[in-house]
Order: sequence, then structure tokens, then C-alpha cells
Amino acid sequence: MTVVGPNGLGYVNVPRSLSLMMSSGYDRRAGGISAVSYSGGMLLGVSRAVWAYDGVGINLIVSAGNEAVTHLADYVDFLAGDPATTSIGLIIDKTRNWPATNSPFVVSSGMATHCT
Repeated sequence: MTVVGPNGLGYVNVPRSLSLMMSSGYDRRAGGISAVSYSGGMLLGVSRAVWAYDGVGINLIVSAGNEAVTHLADYVDFLAGDPATTSIGLIIDKTRNWPATNSPFVVSSGMATHCT
């Protein structure tokens, strides 16, 4: 069985009200944004910031941890094929096995942000 992590905060599927994340509850609005981060804290910050904008919501958020089993490429590959995901946000410090995708996504790495 493939799992998320270890060393991450978990996974949230907002439309299904499924939260497998080790954090306190907060309001989430369903929408098309999916995000993956190595840092659970940064991911929670982004998802809380989304709440501030009416009409913007989250589909899936994943705290990837240290990628012992699943990798960033696995998540991006899945999200690129997910019809409920309209954009992908990544908060990362490294990449390996980068997938080829035509889906729009934003990558934040340190102080630089890259959009495709």
C-alpha cells in the first residue's frame, strides 16, 4: 500500500471533507486548487490564505514529507490527471523524477516563484 510521508502533516480532500492531517481544524472551501509541499507548515499557511479570497477554494492538499515512498512527481502526475484540479501549487526545495504535464502550476522554491 502506498502512503504519504513519513515526516509530513498528511492529506486533505476538501470536497469529500476528508482530513488526514495532524493539525487543528480550520475553514476550507472546495475549489480547483490542489497543492503539494514538503513543509506542512507552509502548506497550511497557503491553504489558510486561500480562504481569504471569495470564490477561491481547495481540492486536495498533500504534505509530502521526506518522500520515502511517494514522490513529488507522483503527486503532480496524479493531480495533472484529476478533473477536479484546475491548478497545482508546489512549495518545494528540490525536484527529482519531474513529470511532463500540460497542467498549469506555480512552483515556489525559496524566494523565487516560477509559473507555467
